[in-house]
Order: sequence, then structure tokens, then C-alpha cells
Amino acid sequence: MPGFILLKGNLKNSFQDIKNEKLLIENLIYQDIKIQRRTIKKFLDDKIFYQDENYLILTEGVIFNKIDLIKKYRKDNFKDTLIEMYKNNKEFFSEFRGTFSGVLIDKSVNKILIYTDHIGNKKLYYSIFDNQIIVGYDFYEVADILRKNNKEYFLNKNVAYSLLTYGAMIENFTLVEEIKFLKAGQYIKIENENTEILRYHKFTQESIIEKTEDEIIEKINFLFEQAMKRQYLKNKEYNYLNMAPLSAGLDSRTTNFVLKKLCKDEKVINITYSQNDYLDEDLPKLISKDLKNHWIFKSLNNGLSLKLLEEVNKITNGLVFSYGAAQVLDIVKFLNFENVGVIHTGMYGECIAGGEVDSSDLIGSSTKLLSKINKDKINFEKFDNFEIFNYYNGSTIRSFMGSPKVFQEVAESFSPFYDVDFVQYTLNIPAEIRKNHNIYDKWLLKKYPESCKYLANGRKIGSKVIKIFGRNIPIYQVLPRVINFILRKMHLKNDDLMTENHMNPLDLWYEKNLDIKNYFDSLYKNNIEKIEDKEIRNDCKNLYLNGKTIEKDLVLTFLITYKNIFM
Repeated sequence: MPGFILLKGNLKNSFQDIKNEKLLIENLIYQDIKIQRRTIKKFLDDKIFYQDENYLILTEGVIFNKIDLIKKYRKDNFKDTLIEMYKNNKEFFSEFRGTFSGVLIDKSVNKILIYTDHIGNKKLYYSIFDNQIIVGYDFYEVADILRKNNKEYFLNKNVAYSLLTYGAMIENFTLVEEIKFLKAGQYIKIENENTEILRYHKFTQESIIEKTEDEIIEKINFLFEQAMKRQYLKNKEYNYLNMAPLSAGLDSRTTNFVLKKLCKDEKVINITYSQNDYLDEDLPKLISKDLKNHWIFKSLNNGLSLKLLEEVNKITNGLVFSYGAAQVLDIVKFLNFENVGVIHTGMYGECIAGGEVDSSDLIGSSTKLLSKINKDKINFEKFDNFEIFNYYNGSTIRSFMGSPKVFQEVAESFSPFYDVDFVQYTLNIPAEIRKNHNIYDKWLLKKYPESCKYLANGRKIGSKVIKIFGRNIPIYQVLPRVINFILRKMHLKNDDLMTENHMNPLDLWYEKNLDIKNYFDSLYKNNIEKIEDKEIRNDCKNLYLNGKTIEKDLVLTFLITYKNIFM
């Protein structure tokens, strides 16, 4: 996995043991600080790794507005630009746009700044103890360094139940009590032996100056096209190919239509992975043809990617349920990404499509163990409303530990829907204008009407919807959906997860593919008794033996992660 490790203090490490021909591996040492970067050999002009008598600087990832910043600060290169930015603003990284993390050490005042990006796309884990600190991109390695230095660490039981319920972490906690991660828009400041976790950016809900829906649409379109253009120009700067996943959903489609407007006759490669003959095969095939894009389809039939649970766990660090990331790894292993730069994902437009803040809890993958989470032990950060809270605790944690984490093994991955300026503006749009895809649909109908001739996950764009069973349903689909729901409850019809009428029919794959069933059950049997906590062990047993396949995934993700940390 690409990233960096920083150690401060007299700490043992395994830096010398790291060998990976696919990564550029380099070291810097300053006083009692050791840093090793292990970065993919792409976008190297964006990645500063430098030290002189005054500064030590590391940047990881891609900075989409790098050239603009060089011009703004009138410097000849990015390294000198960063130093000038720091002199003007100690939170200089707030000006970056992109997916990044980094370190700056000001030797003159003995100050260390360690930061991640506005949306937490580049995870950094840390452990602080006895005036020593470990910071790194790999949760497992941070735990391993603790072990090598005879530092005890313990299972965070509350987080175990979070993983078994939400399929991810809450706030900045991990499965290890002594390890946390920087949340989106946060940084660590170490100065005169004092360590603080500070926030340089926080999404808020403010009023907008636009008065009409047409004005709002113009602003939305400007910000989205600006974000997409930044990604496109970054690939152009390095002469990389443009690749974009494409599904039956609205967000990836929007990304692709705006990208195509920029690329014109340049090559665009679409990748799709789905159960055969489902919407997520049929629609992308049609859309990519109409856009005149190259199209690569990877069948998910038989659930073969589910046998990658252990392998993908090493990439995601087991901090999010596995099947989604495993599907991405399955296609990554088949393709050559050597000339691919920023992968333009469509993740994901809930800020512009939502606006619904009437919920009181995070969306989970299972509710069976929800009562086991002790929320009194969680110091929840305060936000303007639940929607923003959910964005930080759902999107910026759960989503980024899935496909982006896998794509970052071979390239970079970003979505214009995650551009900080776009997110902030769409959050500011009043909820009643955004809800039920209202302004989203009107934006596309006005600016990209050609994208609206296809259904979006079975929904006609611009059709009226109502909320049923917690989901927005087009009015013309209400009666069929209700009948379908009743038939399933009466056991007169199988759930979609047990049929081929689903992008990810997990239950069908588990029940019909004996190889997958044996793999799952073997993982379970070989690891369940390793859980020392009797309550968690029994709850895992009940969830695995009586739950749906996605709940088995939750249990297996926890078991594999527990083994990797504590065994």
C-alpha cells in the first residue's frame, strides 16, 4: 500500500525489511524522527520529499491545483511554493485541492505538522505515548511497531460492535484502543513536546446567495465542471490515461458525461463490474457505446471475488466490510494500470441528492448488535446537523476504505463529488431543494439532457418520488415495490439477494457456489475461537450462523482483522 510512516522517539521499526519494486521507497532522518515514504511511481512532481537545514517536507498523493499555487506564490517549483505557503499560513494545506497527506517540519521552531486531506481520502493512523509517536498509512504496521517496542495494546470492544453493525468505524476510533486515525480535515501539531490534534477544515451549513433554482444549477454546474477539469488536467499534465468506473447509478454517469465533454476525442476507458444481465451491465454497456468510450466489463457471476476477503483485508486494514473492496481488487488484478493516472470515480453524490436529516442514527449493514454499541463511550464531534455528522462518519470513513483504497494500490482515485468546494456548496443548498434528487435531476436535465435518456437504477430522471421503506421510490414504481415487499414477507418470493436480479446477489452466491460457502465457513471455523472476549465471540457466532451473507462478511472481516492484530 502506498503512503508513509513517521516515527518520533527511540522506536524500533522494520523499515529495512520493506521491499516492493512497484513502489518508490526512500528515507529521511532528522534528530529522533525517522520517515519512510513508499509511494507509487506516479505523479512524482506532486510528491515532495525534501530536507535542508530549515525544513523537512513530504507530500503524498496528488494536488490538483499545484500549478495554480505555484503561479499564485510566484515560485519556480512546488517545493519552494510549499515553503512560501507555510510562511503565509501555518495551515497551508487547507489551500490544496485533491487527495493528499503530508508532513512539514519547521526546524527553526521545532514544529511538526502531519496532515490529511479535507475529506480523509488518505487515511493516517497514529499512536501517541511517552513523548513518542507513530504515524502511518497502514493500521497493521502501526500496531506491529507497537508490538516490536513492547507497547501493550487492547481491543476496543465498542469499535468491534461498530464494525459488526455499521461495517466501519465511528469517529476516529480503530479496533485498537491505542490507535486512532486523523479524521477528514484534521492534522497533528507537535511543538515543544506538546502534541495536539487540530482541525483545519470543517463542513458547515450556511446560507447561499443564489435566490432561484436556475442560479443554484449554474453554481452547481460551475463547481462540478471545475472539479472534473482539475482531475482531467492532472492526468494531462502527466500524460496519463483517463479511466472511469461506470455503473447503472446516476453519480458515475454524471462523472462520465462531464469527463467526456473535457476529453472530446481523447481515450476514456470505462470499467464495470456486476452480475451478468443486470442493470449494472446493461446500462453501462449502452452509455459507454453512446459516449464512444472503451468499455471493460468484469462479471461478478458466482461471487468469485468473495474468495479475496483475506487479500483485500491487507489493503483495507479490515476497517470496513470486505465484499465491495474485494470486487474492485478482483478487476484490478486483471488489468494493467501502468499508464492510468487519476481514476475518475462517481463516489458519491449524496450531498446534492439528499438533504434529508430526519434520521437519528448512522446507516448500518446490520441492526442485530446495534444495542451493544455504548454511545456514552464515544465523544461525538459536534456538527451543524445530522447530515454533516453522517457525512463525516459514513462517507469519509466507510466509503474511502473501499474502492478508493484498492485503486490507490495502482493509481490515484478521486471523485468530483468529493471536491471540497462542491461538497460545501451543495450542503449549503436548503434541504427541501435537494431532497428526492430534486435539484440534482434539474441540473442534469438542463445541463446534460443527453445523460437523462437512460434510467438511473430503474428510475426515470426527473420523475416524482416518495419515501417508502426508507428509500426514495418513483411514484410509478410504488405499487410494484409494495407488492414485491409483501410477497417476500409472505415467503412467496425470494429476496433479490437470492436471485440474479441484483448487482451483488450475495445470498445467492453463498448458497449456490459451494466453493464460496466452504471458503467462508472455513474462515469462520478457523478463527472464531481465537476471539478471547466471550460476549463478542458468542455474538459473532449468532450473527454468522443466523445472519445474511453480508452479516457473515461483517463477522469474517472482524475475525480476519482480529487475527492480524492480536495473533
